Amino acid sequence: MGCRVRPGGPHPADRPCAAAKHVPPRQVRIWDLAPGPASGKEIVRIEHESSVDGVAFSPDGEDLAIGTTAGEIALWNAADEGRRLSLRGSPGQVRDLVFSPDGARLFSESEDAVWPTRLWDLAPDRELLTLRAPISALPAFSPDGTTLAAGTGDGRALLWDSRSGELLLTLAGHSELTCLAWSPDGGRLATTSWDGTARVWDARSGAELLALPDYGDQLYCPAFSPDGRRLAAGTGDGKGKVWDALTGQELLSLEGHSDLVVAVVFGSDGRRLATGSWDDTARLWDAATGKALATLPHGSDVFPPAFSPDGSRLAIPERDRRVTIWDVASDPPVVVRTLEGHTGGVLDVAWSPDGTRLATAGLDGTVRLWDAASGQEVLNLALHTAGVLTASFSPDGTRLVSGSWDGTVRVYALRLEELVALAHQRLTRSLTEDECRRYLHLEACPAAP
Repeated sequence: MGCRVRPGGPHPADRPCAAAKHVPPRQVRIWDLAPGPASGKEIVRIEHESSVDGVAFSPDGEDLAIGTTAGEIALWNAADEGRRLSLRGSPGQVRDLVFSPDGARLFSESEDAVWPTRLWDLAPDRELLTLRAPISALPAFSPDGTTLAAGTGDGRALLWDSRSGELLLTLAGHSELTCLAWSPDGGRLATTSWDGTARVWDARSGAELLALPDYGDQLYCPAFSPDGRRLAAGTGDGKGKVWDALTGQELLSLEGHSDLVVAVVFGSDGRRLATGSWDDTARLWDAATGKALATLPHGSDVFPPAFSPDGSRLAIPERDRRVTIWDVASDPPVVVRTLEGHTGGVLDVAWSPDGTRLATAGLDGTVRLWDAASGQEVLNLALHTAGVLTASFSPDGTRLVSGSWDGTVRVYALRLEELVALAHQRLTRSLTEDECRRYLHLEACPAAP
């Protein structure tokens, strides 16, 4: 718990500096700290219905958020005591509160055993959905784009309707999920876990279809083959494993890496596999025989690679803040492009369905969109407040989903028509020419829909 008065100076608000003091059990008092005859005097006293355990000023100093032992968060105007908003949802005591820098969002930490950290939207923003869950496994759209799945730190896989945000299914069985993947037909979901197991689920009923025997080490990032008949994953002891996706029989063991393998992915034709490892390399393999075809060296740990839709390129995210794109149709493979711009390691990369764009997810809390041909950065989405685990396109390429350690999954609209429609819905005025250039990358504003 703590009162967040900006250190080293007064509040950003254009009024006397104020501080909020927590006075148990049911009062919050605001004091004048500005030099002068009123300094040290009480300005406002807020009486609350239950005991208070967390307070925080908004960045502009105009609002005060108050968390209570009853699990409620109340937003008050700090000048006139008026209650603006009440947020309920946590069954546990709210212990700490943090505003986002723009004041539009509020984080709360509570004694809720399931979802202790929550993000609250206090003003509209560009994302279409905010799904509250303690995300640990990379979110992914179903092949038809109607369902969104993500894993949690307590071992569940959650499936939502990707348009409404309605929770459809909860799949429980692991101790903690590392990754998940959809089968090509969208009928199954594969999950891997720190507990060394992999499971395959019926994505419509939630029934468990297959449980692979305990491998004895962590399993990372499963992937189905294009025909859905095989399932692959990386292991903590430096191997890539391929199983029969219906029976669980082990078909291949890919050996050669000297550190954990974070992912095994199939090419679009199912004939090749790529692995990424923390031994600073990615490798190409024959998917039928398991024969090593090529080693692709890098300067730092490699995160899950991604084949382009036509299989000719392999994009490889790295801990050293860049993405390297290889031409894997040539023999030997050669580097054709490097994407640089993130200020933290890049954890995930995804190709758009038509192969013209790349999305990257970084530890710097941003999701970035790139032109695949030129390597130019097209868009920088900086709405998360912690490292971003993943970025993934919807099957039609019109939406982008990201999942972060801040406990949120965000869905962004990428189609110009939808962005314009959202802007007109959320603004009470027309976009300016500068806003169209800045946010829509257009020299002239389009007509209102």
